[in-house]
Order: sequence, then structure tokens, then C-alpha cells
Amino acid sequence: MNPVENFKIDNYKEILREIEKLGKLEFLRELEERIIQEIGSLVHEGSDEAREKLDKLERSINDELEFVPRNRFLISALKNSILGAIAAAKFSL
Repeated sequence: MNPVENFKIDNYKEILREIEKLGKLEFLRELEERIIQEIGSLVHEGSDEAREKLDKLERSINDELEFVPRNRFLISALKNSILGAIAAAKFSL
């Protein structure tokens, strides 16, 4: 089962933990794509609620999570990509 299919802004950390538990790091790319699509939807929505969701996602992304050392580099790259998308989204809102 692909945990990315269950992604919601509220469960970002749980999805990452599940991906690591499964040892399927190829799901990180799908997760990145899914999150960026969600960010795009929030920008298109353009409401105050969308801004709040972006802030919530940003806080969740910035939280420190413990991963095995070999996965930290990939998680760091994922975080940087998503934070860049969030910054661009906030700029356009």
C-alpha cells in the first residue's frame, strides 16, 4: 500500500514515518509531488483558510523528525523543495 495516497496536511509526519518504516524511499518523490499539488490548490483557492493551511504545513515541515542517518539527506531535500514551494505560494497570495 502506498501511504502517499492518504496524504493530508494534518498527517505529513505520519506519512513520512510510514514511508521510512516500509523502507520505500521511492514514495518520497510521490509525496513531494502530492504536497506541491496541494500547495497549488491552496494558492488557487486564495482564501484565508488556505493561508492558514499553508502556515500549518510549513510548521509541520519545519518540525524536527528523527530518521535513520541514511534517510536524512533525502528528507532534507524533500523539506527544502516543499519549503520553496510554500514560499512561492505565500508570495503569490
